[in-house]
Amino acid sequence: MQAVINEIYDQSNYLRFTLNEDKCKEMRIQCAKTKTHCCPLSINNKELELVRQVNVLGIIISNDLRWNCHVEYVVKKASKRMYFVRQLKRAKVLTPDMVNFYCSVSVVWLNMHH
Repeated sequence: MQAVINEIYDQSNYLRFTLNEDKCKEMRIQCAKTKTHCCPLSINNKELELVRQVNVLGIIISNDLRWNCHVEYVVKKASKRMYFVRQLKRAKVLTPDMVNFYCSVSVVWLNMHH
């Protein structure tokens, strides 16, 4: 794997594209029950941080390839948004106004988090 990373690094330099070693992460996907030992990977002599999950375009991918982390992420995000709608309902705000609020705030939240 290190040879492949070195080749990518060299190719990126050749194309004048700089890899940010601080933002590059290593995630080992292992489906077997017994874990194999692998040497740490590095870019430009900087060891990559080993992570168990990563967010790629809003989808949480975990090293066991299960959906649990992503589902928890989506539920938590939806709960935050629905909290305000529940508060509006308790205040007896009309349904069309609640829908308008939800849609407006969703656009703002999407722009803030992406």
